[in-house]
Amino acid sequence: MSTAWIVVLAIGLVGPLYALLMGLVARPRAPQRPQQQAPVDIVCLVPCLDEGLVVVDTVLSLVSMGPTVRVLVIDDASTDGTPELVEQLGHPRVFVHRRHLPEARLGKGDALNAGFAIVNQAVAAEGIDPASVIIAVFDADSSVDGATLGVVRSWFTDPRIGAVQIAVRISNRARSWLARMQDVEFAGYASIFQRGRNTLGSTGLGGNGQFVRLVALQELGTTPWSHNLTEDLDLGLRLGINGWRAIFDNDVAVHQQGVHDGRHLLRQRTRWFQGHLQCWPTLPAIWRSPQRLRARLDLTLHLLFPAAMLLISVPILIAALSLLRSASLEPAATLEAMAAGPIVPWWYLIGFLATPLVAVAYWKTEPNVGFLRGLFLAHAYAFFTWIWFIAGWRAVTRQAIGRSGWTKTARIDEEHSASSATPPVAFPPAMFGPRPNVSPVSGVVNEIGRTVKPARETHVAS
Repeated sequence: MSTAWIVVLAIGLVGPLYALLMGLVARPRAPQRPQQQAPVDIVCLVPCLDEGLVVVDTVLSLVSMGPTVRVLVIDDASTDGTPELVEQLGHPRVFVHRRHLPEARLGKGDALNAGFAIVNQAVAAEGIDPASVIIAVFDADSSVDGATLGVVRSWFTDPRIGAVQIAVRISNRARSWLARMQDVEFAGYASIFQRGRNTLGSTGLGGNGQFVRLVALQELGTTPWSHNLTEDLDLGLRLGINGWRAIFDNDVAVHQQGVHDGRHLLRQRTRWFQGHLQCWPTLPAIWRSPQRLRARLDLTLHLLFPAAMLLISVPILIAALSLLRSASLEPAATLEAMAAGPIVPWWYLIGFLATPLVAVAYWKTEPNVGFLRGLFLAHAYAFFTWIWFIAGWRAVTRQAIGRSGWTKTARIDEEHSASSATPPVAFPPAMFGPRPNVSPVSGVVNEIGRTVKPARETHVAS
């Protein structure tokens, strides 16, 4: 094998070897979920912009988690009647905050900060202990598993844990190949890394299904969510810098729609890649933080991995073009070279080394798929990941020319069953009001072990 191919092999193996390493560290000394449950109230923030097709079912799913769950829909100047649909439910634990242009439509982070300010005002006005409140973030096309509340409340009995991220599944995964690949990505590939990071202490947050202590958010000031295109990644990094730990739980999930066409998928992945690049300035603070060395190392690898992907794309493209040219001129010699290798061919090592691990992870998450089909899907996913090469160079270009805007992914009607809405009723003046009795966990939520910075007064446009 030539020196050029050895270089291609070495660079190409970075990603698969990283995945295998995370799979190995996922099991030993993984944190165990506590048996008790913290007596916390959960306020779900749901940013909405023209989400009339899906928002009603989402709201009903969230409030069904339990009597200690409130839902605050933050309407970002919708034009399709989204806020009216929610208000017509007349549910006493569902609230709507309407934003208007020009303050509206400035990004998801800005909408979440508006909801954060409202929760802070309600906590202060009603004399609620901020340490007993959890802020959750959900997309408008979400449906949660029934056991979610109990699982989340269990983790928050540990005062060191500032955030909990539940698994993400694609609800329309059986509808198209693209949707199935996104489900493999979340349920298989991503869960490998998240479970590994539970052990390392570097667990990240996603944009859907994240639960964060109100006091942890207050430490970040009045605008804890940034204007980064991946405000979820940025928030998780800054919580870790402040000494909070995040945990990932794969036993419960939030189900969301997948993207069905390649154009919207490429746009989505470009946004995610660019948001990753926008988080690079946090690296110095990560290395000054009190996190363990292994967590800081993993976070650094995680943030710099996009650069590695860009480097990988160049030799892989050159190798692919060279292989095609060789195959057209000398088919027999090319096949012989492809078959060369002490155990498996070099091209399989580059592209498919981590596929058995992904297959097992997806098979365990989706048992009805079966292992053999899971293995096939894991191989197909390896080809699916090539979209990151295109998205990466698009993201770098956008970042270089100063373009950071994005277009919201449109929803589709997945056999939507509209719930029968009652006539509008007046919402109670208090967000929390009389709270149901819960079994106290002595000294849990009040022993946070840190000074909570009071949230500064914030004006929220009505």
